[in-house]
Amino acid sequence: MPASSRRVRIKDSDDSRAPVLAPGELMCIHEWCALNKISLRGFYNLNARGEGPAITRLGRSVRISQESNARWQQQMTEVA
Repeated sequence: MPASSRRVRIKDSDDSRAPVLAPGELMCIHEWCALNKISLRGFYNLNARGEGPAITRLGRSVRISQESNARWQQQMTEVA
């Protein structure tokens, strides 16, 4: 199934694009960054410090589960 038919993108209130995912679907790094409004450089900086979300490697691809994202968001709200 082509990626374009699996995902629907919507505009949120500040005009950036965030992915809409099916339950259990994994996100690529770019989708995760868009969802969390973090730059790609920011993702790699977080990851280098051990503060990023848990990632899953599928061959050469890196994916982030929705559950991992939810845990990361919870940790970030506890820190703030």
